[in-house]
Amino acid sequence: MKHLFKGVWAYLLLSFAVPGVLAQSANQVPDLPAPADVRVIVDISGSMKTNDPENLRQPAVRLIARLLPDGTSAGIWTFGQYVNMLVPFTEVDDAWRQRALERSSQINSVALRTNLGEALEVASESYLSGGDLSNTQFILLTDGKVDIAPDDNINETERQRVLGELLERIKTSGARIHTLALSEEADLDLLTALASRTGGSRSIADNASELSRVFVTALNTAVPQEQLPIRDSGFQVDSGVEEFTALIFSDSQQGGAESSGALTLVTPSGAKITRNSRPDNLRWVSETGYDLITVDQPQPGTWGLEGTLGDGSRITVVSDLRMVVSDIPARFYRGQIVTINTAFYEEQLQITNPDFLRVMDVSLMLTTDDGRSGRKVLAENDPPEDGVYRDVIRRLEQPGDYRIDLVASAPTFSRKFSGVIALRPPVQIVVNARGAPDNSEYGVTVTPEHPDLDIEASSIALTVTSPDGEVATSQLPYSPQSRHWQGAVTPEQGDGAYTLALRFTGSTLDGTDVSYTPESFQARFPRETGAQNVRVPLAPAPQASRALQASESSGPEPSREPANTRPQETPDTRAVSPEDEEIAAADSAEVATHADGPIDISQVEPPSEADEVVSDQVADVGISPLLLASAGGLAGLVVFAGGLFWWQKRRSGKQGVPLSDEAGPADDEPLPVVEDEGEPIPQLEPEVEGAIPTELEDDFGLEDFDLSDIDKLPDMDEQTPPDNDQAEQAARQPEK
Repeated sequence: MKHLFKGVWAYLLLSFAVPGVLAQSANQVPDLPAPADVRVIVDISGSMKTNDPENLRQPAVRLIARLLPDGTSAGIWTFGQYVNMLVPFTEVDDAWRQRALERSSQINSVALRTNLGEALEVASESYLSGGDLSNTQFILLTDGKVDIAPDDNINETERQRVLGELLERIKTSGARIHTLALSEEADLDLLTALASRTGGSRSIADNASELSRVFVTALNTAVPQEQLPIRDSGFQVDSGVEEFTALIFSDSQQGGAESSGALTLVTPSGAKITRNSRPDNLRWVSETGYDLITVDQPQPGTWGLEGTLGDGSRITVVSDLRMVVSDIPARFYRGQIVTINTAFYEEQLQITNPDFLRVMDVSLMLTTDDGRSGRKVLAENDPPEDGVYRDVIRRLEQPGDYRIDLVASAPTFSRKFSGVIALRPPVQIVVNARGAPDNSEYGVTVTPEHPDLDIEASSIALTVTSPDGEVATSQLPYSPQSRHWQGAVTPEQGDGAYTLALRFTGSTLDGTDVSYTPESFQARFPRETGAQNVRVPLAPAPQASRALQASESSGPEPSREPANTRPQETPDTRAVSPEDEEIAAADSAEVATHADGPIDISQVEPPSEADEVVSDQVADVGISPLLLASAGGLAGLVVFAGGLFWWQKRRSGKQGVPLSDEAGPADDEPLPVVEDEGEPIPQLEPEVEGAIPTELEDDFGLEDFDLSDIDKLPDMDEQTPPDNDQAEQAARQPEK
């Protein structure tokens, strides 16, 4: 009987609950990626003399050129007032890389203006790829704003053209724009719009020394590369690896060239390799900020690193044995589900052999931008029958960046995928100072960003606090023509500092409640000379959002216990990777006492059977014939279920067997609970310390995903010795 009720519930979910799903659907098998199309656009305007005085764009571009995989189509453009094709667009090979390395010295800071729109137009010319931009990834670096003339009105007109006609054309083509801002003085709301409306990423380099890191992050988002996990000062190389490349960032401001003398690579046989003593199959390049070490046909086994590994260091591989991850979006919004599918391939064939999959652990780690982490093991008990490891991420509340790490580990095999997804606020809010200093106003423009936002059910409240303390709140009007909520603030109560606070409330088309409160902003009257036409983006306010959540929650805030101290270990010369530091931190009491605690367990869930079915559906508007047919079928199913229930009850009564023996709490599973996404999920505390409530265990899968702690990744030094190579190679033969 319980199976009948489960079937009815799944039928209800299938018919009426179709959430927004990003990336591939839950039932899809990720395919081997097609060769990418990467177009790098670099700002060489005169302001770069200030923001990049050492011209660190040159080594950053050389790093990108060296990391682009063979078979990729790529080109590099520079722009100021005019646009120049620095490296012609063609297929990446050794000749292309050499040309890029040589011409990188032409990157400078001599251009007079910032013609960003023309740079995007030239780089997206249809003749470059036959008009097909569906697989094109633009990586755009700039430190400024649209500046094509000394007249601000002309610049504003061009800016609107870029955000309108040009951006719409690029978006329609299917291309993505990944924007990199060097300096907070860049037009951040323009760069955000370019990224968000095309599904790209947006990064900000705090200073020029961060350029190489943000370039690599953007490249990894555009063209994800397979990695080897760095653990316990080393990494495991299997016999299928044809080449690995170690990118080691330096913590020293002087960079890799000055600090690489302390970096040593240790082979599985114990030989130590440095920049000045290396074998013929190894290439070692030291640049300002990083070392790049490439080894052809490496010896299988555990390799070691001695020295300091800066944040972002990684090991990428070229191998016939690959871990393929479904396309993960650079950004998503509340109410949407991020689907993660992972499969393994040997050459062109997907591996479904359970003997290979059974000896491998696949784990997913999610890390917030403030360092809190949680980890779970996928398909912990048995490997998936179709060889695809699946998971979903949903109900994250706080806007910000979340790093995803997928790690697959076997006795002599390991692979890693890393990516960053951004939970974006539902709207973009910009305060625009305009007019002369003695006769000015601050315009407030709010643009919908969430793709499923119900405009009619959404509103923006603007609260202005005058210098004398008077508070006035108004609702901003929405213009369907411009797709904005707009308003203006003037010095009604005289000169001084006015505090602007905004609050967005609304819902998505499927009824999910959405709210957002950014940081407040001070508008000063009169404005300083030269401060006109300055756009001030309002950033998210994490603490304000958390405080609001706490005030709406019914339960008290969890108590924080004081951190325990542990004796410090004696330092050694082994490399300490960011992954080591993260996992070591999880083992200490300090992580448990983080100001904001670990990632909430309700934020990431394993997909239920119903979720996997629902994810394949396509949301529709209105009542479709299929939905009407489903409703009719459901009515018949309910009548049938009622009759079967009456018959079963009568039969049980005649036989003297209580009905609860079949469907009672002892061996029945609770039905899924439909939750209101608009309210915070209460944190339930078990009656017995350490116990897990059964209802939560079934709903959220706590038994295999306890995000209140971080499990250690497998220790490479404790793996089964290489004697098992032959047995594993036989086990991992793919089914034909």
